[in-house]
Amino acid sequence: MVADYRDAMHVPDEPANPWGDLFRALSAVAPTDLASQATRTFETLLRAADTAIDTLAAVNQAARRLNSLLDDLEEPLRSMVPEVAAGLATLGRLNDAASALSDLAQRFAPMANFFPTTKANPDA
Repeated sequence: MVADYRDAMHVPDEPANPWGDLFRALSAVAPTDLASQATRTFETLLRAADTAIDTLAAVNQAARRLNSLLDDLEEPLRSMVPEVAAGLATLGRLNDAASALSDLAQRFAPMANFFPTTKANPDA
């Protein structure tokens, strides 16, 4: 039964020699083809390395420009922070005052009924 299974699966009785398979595969390729492929592969690797170097140089230049920009902006922004904070505090106090005036107007609104409302006569 084991022999039938091996025949059905095309499994040889003896394990294959991996070194023999490797040498047969290498003998099928011409040495000049291997050399030219190795040269092309090496040239591709060199181009990839050059591209990586150019990319890193561009990133480094952008980082330097960004650092320079931040250096130029940092001091003025730091000096503006106290003034902006004071302005926001003043706006908060103005908001409180406006709320108080609105509340006062709502409280005095019923008193408006005590005062007569007359329209001025334009013909007079």
